[in-house]
Amino acid sequence: MKKRSVYPVLLFFFLCVSTNGKAQSVEEVLNKVTDFYKNTPQYRVQMNFTLLRGLNGNKVTESYDAFMERNGNYTKNVILGTSVFVFQNGQIVMDQSNKKITYSKDATLSKLSANFNMNSFLEYYKSSQLIDLGEKWICEMVSANRNFFQLPYSKIELHINKRNYSVVKQVLYFANLIPFYNKENKTTKQDYGRMVIALSHDFDAKVDKLKLSDFVTVLPNNNVQLQKDYNDYQLVK
Repeated sequence: MKKRSVYPVLLFFFLCVSTNGKAQSVEEVLNKVTDFYKNTPQYRVQMNFTLLRGLNGNKVTESYDAFMERNGNYTKNVILGTSVFVFQNGQIVMDQSNKKITYSKDATLSKLSANFNMNSFLEYYKSSQLIDLGEKWICEMVSANRNFFQLPYSKIELHINKRNYSVVKQVLYFANLIPFYNKENKTTKQDYGRMVIALSHDFDAKVDKLKLSDFVTVLPNNNVQLQKDYNDYQLVK
């Protein structure tokens, strides 16, 4: 399976929710989604990513699993052999396939807060509608930006659990043509596609809260050293 750049999609789980403010019912629902994830301090989310060729139909070309978990100001995302750990005092990205660890000392608390800001994509969506399907809402949003090279998705569907306002599914429609590999004739063709992400929440999960010092030691002169458990990894700063 060819690796795609999926970590931005994973972040999109938090960042994609926005509304144009004209449809108050949409705005109210999405604000409740924002409040739910901000105010739920500990949980684990299992995710299944399915890439389908075409804007409709059921032609699956790729499928893989991922998960994210949160405990207060600590989060962990794992997808396609890459783990991203966000701490109060830094961030670690571990690429297990290439044996690389990337350390960043950015202000990650503000980064985490930004992840729950559901108005961050406000300017990109010109229309939205809320569909009532009994036990869930479906929020459909269409991009207002016709320059799709700056925006990966032309349309987004969010499926929202009415009971607690968690997101149970996302459908992301790629704005541009993407390559699809045909295993039978070993050719690659460009086509439109969509990513379907199914999410299953576990609110009773015990999430172990790791520390930045489990991975690296930050010395007084701001030099960084890997812990012994990761001596076979390359450190990237």
